Amino acid sequence: MCRAVLLSVALLCALCCNGDGGGSGDGDGTCSLYHDERVACYMRTERQVAREMLRLARARSADVVADLGCGDGRVLLMALTEFQARRAIGVDRDAARIRESARTVGAYCGRSPRRQPSFCAPGIAATASCDGAVAAEAAEPTAPLRLLCGDALNATFLRHALEGATVLFVWLNEPLHLALGPLLRQALAETGSGLEGVRVVSRMWPLAGWRVQASLNASVFLQTPT
Repeated sequence: MCRAVLLSVALLCALCCNGDGGGSGDGDGTCSLYHDERVACYMRTERQVAREMLRLARARSADVVADLGCGDGRVLLMALTEFQARRAIGVDRDAARIRESARTVGAYCGRSPRRQPSFCAPGIAATASCDGAVAAEAAEPTAPLRLLCGDALNATFLRHALEGATVLFVWLNEPLHLALGPLLRQALAETGSGLEGVRVVSRMWPLAGWRVQASLNASVFLQTPT
């Protein structure tokens, strides 16, 4: 029964990602399996939607923006360039997406040869292997850009990955949004920066246990711990 459910979810994701739900390209429609057998499928966030989500979160220069399911890195790059975020953290279950994020940022840096932003190499701390908390802990925690491969449902990995995060960008699927709610609260509470001032902006579904403060078109939700 469980296997049938997993296959159905993967098929649904593949069908959705073949449409115009966020752009098309290499990797769209690929699915990752989390440790508790939940499935998340990759679909790019349209740039204008990402921009509106970051605006709703009031992302600014003092923030550390984390994208759970960072994909091709477009949200991270937008946070660093358009919103001048202090730092950015990309988390993905798929090592191929981590490499793609690094390429996206690398391409931007290659177009800015004279005045290199701080997040350009060697400002990128990337982990291409999915060694969970070990990788997250090893990556320089104060690097302008951290790209971490691992399971966001692993509490230890999540705690190391989100150190200092103040804005969280989340678009996975409904079961993962439900599961992540309490895990994010616990992980952030155990980091040095705590929960104060943290905002979550999610697409399609709010996170369980977080208070919705505002929404856009009933499909983007700004949430806070209380």
